[in-house]
Amino acid sequence: MVSSGVAAGCDDLAGIGSTDTWNDLLNEWLNGKGGNRAFGAGSHITQQLATNKHSLNVLAQLRQQIQAADYDIDPASMGGRSSYKDPRTNFFNDITGMLTDGAKGSGVPEAFMGSYDQIHQVINVNKRERTFTVAFAAYNETGTESLTHVVPDIGQGKQMGTLHQTYYWTMTVDF
Repeated sequence: MVSSGVAAGCDDLAGIGSTDTWNDLLNEWLNGKGGNRAFGAGSHITQQLATNKHSLNVLAQLRQQIQAADYDIDPASMGGRSSYKDPRTNFFNDITGMLTDGAKGSGVPEAFMGSYDQIHQVINVNKRERTFTVAFAAYNETGTESLTHVVPDIGQGKQMGTLHQTYYWTMTVDF
């Protein structure tokens, strides 16, 4: 288990990125075995998160801004927070999504994660090749309050105790 983005990235490069799925995280949460988990770009759950509707919308907005500037834009000026807010009314869709692995109800991993914080930063714009690269980090806390929006979190180390997750990835986009 890795504990930072650097370690997650090193594990990915070494070919030993996490193979855990959102189902594994759900079991850790239910059994009180979770804690702090970090996932790099090579993990399956990070890849699901990186290609979900929310993240792809962020990339589309960045693409539009870069194209409008004719690719002559300072990457440092193109970053920010792009957090996802799961509606309180989504409880039954989330449960259905988890029970059906996203076939019905909410998709995965959103059904498990619910709301999460996400930041992004453009780290390169290549005008000649018409590409740009974005670094992302997403942060999530799975707990009883996150699930129910009513019951307070229990804390770590107990059944249904808070499970902290951090996800790191980069994406290069071709125009």
